[in-house]
Amino acid sequence: MSIEAQVPEADPQVEAGTTPATLSVSQILADLDEGLSREDIAKKYSLEKWMVIEIFKDPALKGKRVKKKRKLTFTFVRDVDADGNPISTETSAGDVNPDQEDSVSERSWQDD
Repeated sequence: MSIEAQVPEADPQVEAGTTPATLSVSQILADLDEGLSREDIAKKYSLEKWMVIEIFKDPALKGKRVKKKRKLTFTFVRDVDADGNPISTETSAGDVNPDQEDSVSERSWQDD
């Protein structure tokens, strides 16, 4: 019986076990946009927890959170407009039929 360790693939930008000489705010913001948490960022750049805490004290990063990428596991179809009137053509939640643009109310569904 043998036991094999599963080693996660290293990020091509950063070698495993090394901390880059320079780390920029834009890199951290890009990581957050890609859905990396603070723990993930620490692993990616081989940082200790206290280092990540210090990085996020920067005014440009203070209060920034990971952007969660959420995808529906089904197709959402808008079949009525905001007033409850049936729509003749099916459009998905992200699509707006140019003929019906005035009848569809726009909303921003972002996490706080």
